[in-house]
Amino acid sequence: MSDLILLDGHVHMYPSADPVRLLDSAYRNLTRSAFGLGARNWQLGLLMTETHRDDMFSVLRSKSNLGHWRISRPEQDNTALMLHRADGALIWLFAGRQIITHERLEVLATVTRTQFADGMPIETLLAQLEAVGSPAILPWGLGKWMGTRGRVLSRLIQAETGPRFLLGDNAGRPVWGGRVPRLLRMGSARGIAVLPGTDPLPLLGTEGSVGSYGFALEGQLDDRQPGAALAHQLLQLRQQPMVFGRRRSALSVVREQIALRRRPALSEVQVVPDPGQGGL
Repeated sequence: MSDLILLDGHVHMYPSADPVRLLDSAYRNLTRSAFGLGARNWQLGLLMTETHRDDMFSVLRSKSNLGHWRISRPEQDNTALMLHRADGALIWLFAGRQIITHERLEVLATVTRTQFADGMPIETLLAQLEAVGSPAILPWGLGKWMGTRGRVLSRLIQAETGPRFLLGDNAGRPVWGGRVPRLLRMGSARGIAVLPGTDPLPLLGTEGSVGSYGFALEGQLDDRQPGAALAHQLLQLRQQPMVFGRRRSALSVVREQIALRRRPALSEVQVVPDPGQGGL
């Protein structure tokens, strides 16, 4: 195996999360998978997904460090951040948005800082994302692909024309029965790649799972324009990339859902202190 780019395709930074632990865990988990895939050289990255209320990426972009992680900004690319530690660890962070459509389907706009309004028809949103060159991912979610929403997605998957999109899987899809959801199977049969990610919940400790489930692309990122290089590669995907890691057990998913319903909803926004105030 030659050069690989290993990515967690669905990452949130919630107020309940320790962002330094999130990055440390992501680097450890992704590096372990790189060794497992037999890569000689690799680059690691996280695809952020933020709602219209939040812009943690811009907060980080205004800082020079996050705890023991130093933050660098490519001069020619405002959609990516390089985070590196003194021991040589390096991980890329890519901006992205999470949008809810009129049909109540979730769409991830990847490698972009452009804001998109919630509530527009999904075909309109997908056309807007295509126009700005942002790869669109429609992620699986517990109960979100059933009924009317499932029929809308089925129609999009089977359409012969229209904006291209990718499908998403996440670590919260419980491991039971070993059966892949029908719409994921349908998409794969039609040549639509499925890009996994961890999609951590806003619960204490879940940041430790980031980087444990994702996908790998062959090649290398351009250090000057890493976001543009990644977006181009995702837009050109015509076959399923390698998948690494594993999903959570059914028991773990049930416990998380119970815990989630017992706590108040949280915004994803989090204020990062200035370096002069001691960092995080």
